[in-house]
Amino acid sequence: MSNYARVFIDHAECGLGPVHVVQSALGVRRAIHIDTESVSVEIRRNPDDGQADGFLGFPLVAEIFGREDSGRASLVLAVQSVVEALDSAGFRVVTAAEFEEELPGHGRNAPI
Repeated sequence: MSNYARVFIDHAECGLGPVHVVQSALGVRRAIHIDTESVSVEIRRNPDDGQADGFLGFPLVAEIFGREDSGRASLVLAVQSVVEALDSAGFRVVTAAEFEEELPGHGRNAPI
């Protein structure tokens, strides 16, 4: 079982910065790399930005890694918090993870 998720983020129509939204969702105030007790998150420009079809070409991606000493439930909850916060802020998101079916809306609010 993978301890990892990718959340593809399209921010074209949203005025808020996605880093700020993810930080708020996880209760931290650090830059692009975010660490909590249960996960590590890196938000970066998607290398396939504009070159791939659909969500694979979204401009940003958040890579969320569960810590080895944290359980799967902690990772699922963190990904859910990030996706819900981004969705509430107006971002289009699609999650790619082995456990995406466990997330509300399968971790997406945009077509795949």
